[in-house]
Amino acid sequence: MFRNSQKNSVSVLFATGTVLAALWVFLSFYPFKKENESKNISPTPTADYQENTEFLDGISPVSSEKYSNSFKEWCQIDYRDLSKDAVFSEFANWLKQFQLHSLDLEKKDSGHQEIQALVSRGEQLALRRSKVLQRIIRGDPRKAIQLALAPQVLKTLPSSMEKHMEEWKSDFVDIKAMHVCYDPEHLGGYMNRHATLEDGTKLRAWVYGKRRNLPSIQGLSAWGISLGNDFAISDHPIQKMESDLGNQIIFGGKKILYSNVEELNLFMEEVSRAEQQAFFRQIPIRYPKIATSSGLTDYYDRKYALVPTPSTWQEAKSAAQENNGTLVIIDSAVENSFIRSLLDVDQVNYPGFDESGNQVDLVWVGASDYEDENNSFYEIETNASRFIELNATEGDWKWLDGTDVNSSSYKNWFNNQEPNSTSNVNQDYAAMNWSTSDGSWVDINGSYRLPFVIEYQLEDEPSQSTTTIDGFRKVLVIPARFEDEGYDYSGSTGPLVNEFGEIIYENLQKNSYEPVS
Repeated sequence: MFRNSQKNSVSVLFATGTVLAALWVFLSFYPFKKENESKNISPTPTADYQENTEFLDGISPVSSEKYSNSFKEWCQIDYRDLSKDAVFSEFANWLKQFQLHSLDLEKKDSGHQEIQALVSRGEQLALRRSKVLQRIIRGDPRKAIQLALAPQVLKTLPSSMEKHMEEWKSDFVDIKAMHVCYDPEHLGGYMNRHATLEDGTKLRAWVYGKRRNLPSIQGLSAWGISLGNDFAISDHPIQKMESDLGNQIIFGGKKILYSNVEELNLFMEEVSRAEQQAFFRQIPIRYPKIATSSGLTDYYDRKYALVPTPSTWQEAKSAAQENNGTLVIIDSAVENSFIRSLLDVDQVNYPGFDESGNQVDLVWVGASDYEDENNSFYEIETNASRFIELNATEGDWKWLDGTDVNSSSYKNWFNNQEPNSTSNVNQDYAAMNWSTSDGSWVDINGSYRLPFVIEYQLEDEPSQSTTTIDGFRKVLVIPARFEDEGYDYSGSTGPLVNEFGEIIYENLQKNSYEPVS
């Protein structure tokens, strides 16, 4: 019995010791939260990232010992507004002095030493300013762009200051957005973005406003300022600028002229639509293709053609088809305003005539509710026409691309009194009254003889790819496919074909990697 008691005592002691040992291990390794830890703790950047990043007092990320060796960067920056920092007013005062004395640099007169001292002072201020501005880029990119010096001012500064100054950029870029959430108390996560420019330069991208949720995308028109490895990107793809040549914008690094606000507004709408389609379909952006030498005026002269010859609606439709176009299809107030501006320029008179020969201020557009009306629609991608059955019925209006007029997001019937074809079944065709301030629409008989507007489908700007391709050459991508052993993505071989799969250059030696001429 004693032996049993002793054995039991030993067992109890052994079990107790095991429990205590396990508890000690648990207490030693369980990371209890410290009292002074914030609820918004973010990981500290590792040394390799800190080498490329200068933090100012009060701006550095909140430290967290739990994650300090686990991740390369933080989830949240403790940012405060630095736009009122004294360095900006000090630099502005210095700039005024420098501009007053800059001519002395070329003259090298007795005040040359004074100028050199002024430049030295400017270099010191530029360094201080760059540190503050870089933090503003990361915390408030909109404010950073507002604080940036104008390009013409930057050009006047001494070359010794360039490395500390911001640089204006405008380019088509590829955006890579990465969802990060290193702090478990911020389950929503944060987005890190990098922008790759057309020359291959890669910068950390900072966005705001309409682009604050910018996803990964190729071919984005971006402009703003860069400093170091940071790029503050405007929330609008188009940059307006003043020019001695006239109205001008910068788009994707290109300077483009335009004639009037209607052109600019329509272009802005087309750009916005191209981005929305790309984001929704997750494809590279295909913007309108604009020639910098001719600008928006030439672009819209090619996209829309005003034909002043009075014609019936059917004659106008046929003329448009013969020219691989269609009677204009209006899907926004901006486009409607632009079409109206084509007719209301310098009070030029484009007469139309009703059935009795009376003059009217109307122009045909591509909408009808005639039951037997159909259309053939030219598509630039296939270089062929596609038949479209409108399926219109009395009172159920259709655009010539098959879109329902009344269910569209935009319609502009006159004073809510049109269309009134239900009371007059012969009024089956739509026209714009360009004499009204808003270019409202009316339904009329197709026998009216009116000028008309043809709309053409133009080629989009091919998206720019900055992705490195395995191989040795930079290749211009055209609407043809070829396979060349060892150089294409799949490594296979095959003949050179066009976009329809038809073999071209039959005598071309197979597997040749030389250009075709």
